[in-house]
Amino acid sequence: MGAFFSQYGVQILCFLLGAFFIGVSYAAMRAQRSGVWFIGGILILIGGLLSPCKWPALLALADQGFWFPFYMFRDYMNDKAVAKRFESYYRENGITPDPEAEISYDKNLKVRIDERDEELVWNYRNSSVYHLRIPRINFVIAKDRDGNERLIVERCDGKERKVEVKPFGHDGASISNIRYKKGIFNVRLSAVTVLQR
Repeated sequence: MGAFFSQYGVQILCFLLGAFFIGVSYAAMRAQRSGVWFIGGILILIGGLLSPCKWPALLALADQGFWFPFYMFRDYMNDKAVAKRFESYYRENGITPDPEAEISYDKNLKVRIDERDEELVWNYRNSSVYHLRIPRINFVIAKDRDGNERLIVERCDGKERKVEVKPFGHDGASISNIRYKKGIFNVRLSAVTVLQR
């Protein structure tokens, strides 16, 4: 028994620690917290490459950290596709996006989702596409030809996309009855002034 552990002890330790870190990461993901991605996969990869049988190294792919570059590329391509769709929405609604739009440091965009009891605060940037994952919508706040701010919303109800254009005044705007797999959501958007110190 001692000969077995002296020969395979490092590999077994790497596998056990790697499985522990992957388990912690998945548990943290289910609790909507950040985990320790990539560490468990690296340990399993090391253990697999040190063992005489190399195929267990493939178990490292169970770690979400190895898939991170794929997710980054997928989000990049999705952002390009959404931006292209919004170009046609701009033309249809007489809106000229400002290519030189910069982040506003005196305003923030507040996103309130009552059903999830969640409030997000993002940097306010005119003519910038924002993405909300749950419920699934893409939106832009841009100025029309008359200088009025408009909210262009693309709802992603399953495979179907619906576009709405609403005025975005001092009180902000609401997007209601957004269907998502976990129910119906209402989103409230408003621009809030940042207090300067």
